[in-house]
Amino acid sequence: MEDEQFVIFDLGCEQYGVEISQVREIIRAKDMTRIPNAPDYVEGVIDLRGQVTTIINLGRRLGFMGEGKEKGEKEGKRIIVVEYEGTPVGMLVDNVRDVKRLSSDAMEELPLMISKNLKGEFLRSVGKIGEKLILIVDLNKILSNCERSSEVLKNKK
Repeated sequence: MEDEQFVIFDLGCEQYGVEISQVREIIRAKDMTRIPNAPDYVEGVIDLRGQVTTIINLGRRLGFMGEGKEKGEKEGKRIIVVEYEGTPVGMLVDNVRDVKRLSSDAMEELPLMISKNLKGEFLRSVGKIGEKLILIVDLNKILSNCERSSEVLKNKK
């Protein structure tokens, strides 16, 4: 397995990573239009150069709140825009730190206790940079489950 590059970002007190090949761009957080009856992790939508783009709060999507910046506080936050099935989707995070290259030797599978947990399914592996552990997210699982949740919401109406 070759080295992979990751965009490293903060959610609360922890650092996470996403494969750089999945990232389209990183922008400053801006005002969003809220969507009624959307799942709680959907912050809203923005106009991204003429295209309506859904923004999810990645911290809420992963099942935690309260450690990071307050809901609604946008200062310093970033939106990592990724492409999912040909559509841009933004992930609201507290801060984007860096781009790092990790070798396969620096990556480990998640411990079984975490990977069996419902929210653990959204994580792919753990990367090590020095003494720091970086949780690598699995975008396909995060975003495909978002899509399923949205479909369930539509079917309830």
